[in-house]
Amino acid sequence: MCGIVGIYSHESVASELYDSLIHLQHRGQDAAGILTCDERFYFKSGLGLVREIFTPQDMLPLKGHIGIAHTRYPTAGGYGESDLQPLWVGSPRGIALAHNGNLVNYKELADKARMTAVLIRKAYFTSCSVKNGRLWFASE
Repeated sequence: MCGIVGIYSHESVASELYDSLIHLQHRGQDAAGILTCDERFYFKSGLGLVREIFTPQDMLPLKGHIGIAHTRYPTAGGYGESDLQPLWVGSPRGIALAHNGNLVNYKELADKARMTAVLIRKAYFTSCSVKNGRLWFASE
């Protein structure tokens, strides 16, 4: 069970994402992350409760009018830095995502992703691969 929020606005979204995570804290109390975007991605995440992870100084660099945030309660997988979300890659143009749940056909998707795409980042038991504009997911 996780909490996920996304905001698109004409104003900065970091503080709204933070407030949303506070309200979603009951959906996940082990870790949280915020990713914002203007011309690039800005990211902050950590283990623990939302109020323990994000200080006012941490929020200042999170610029942009678009953002997603995630709070995690692990039903599978581990408890570590590699399990933090949102997932993101900044190249070639950038994509970010947060998800809740497990993929039951992991092996099949992972094999297909390895043969057809370049591995970009592995986190939260999810391999996220991009090739030719197509996004592949594989979850352990």
